[in-house]
Amino acid sequence: MTKTTLDKSELAVRLLDRAIRMFFDGDDTLFVMTMAHPAHLLLQNMAERKFPNGNGSKQVWDRLNADGVKVLEDGTQIETYNQFLNYLHRVPNAAKHANKLEETHVTYDEGNAAAIMAAACLHAQQLECGTPFHLTYMVWRMAVGGTFGESPDDATKEYVDINFPGIREMSKAAQLEAGRNAISALMARR
Repeated sequence: MTKTTLDKSELAVRLLDRAIRMFFDGDDTLFVMTMAHPAHLLLQNMAERKFPNGNGSKQVWDRLNADGVKVLEDGTQIETYNQFLNYLHRVPNAAKHANKLEETHVTYDEGNAAAIMAAACLHAQQLECGTPFHLTYMVWRMAVGGTFGESPDDATKEYVDINFPGIREMSKAAQLEAGRNAISALMARR
């Protein structure tokens, strides 16, 4: 039996990279979240220790707050930071616990996985362990308009348009294919 020892940031990066590939390959969102959530938790914990007042999740919530977003598309109230964290963790926690008799179902959608991966990517970049996969995912996410209310500056818009021209007018399948092609190009360069 071979034992492997990984630094926790390396473990988180590997999980997140796999989640991003699975997302663009169209794998079941539940499995994408299953890979992304522990990566997010590890990176979030490390970022909270290193940047107590400015970790990636807090930055996303601060941005939403600044943009006046108090309710997410699925109706979730996020007036407080804890409500936002509950949104990020609600589905993965519901999928792994059966503590309450009345909780017999788990409801999720792509938005849950996308939110978890976005926060995890921000943590990875902040901790300087981010990979080109993380940057590609974040640029793709901005290109399709899913940035939690962030308004990219002109330079970012230009970068997004160069890397994913016309993506907002594409079908969802074509948008995912554009992301998959960008990730495949990165893998080919390895």
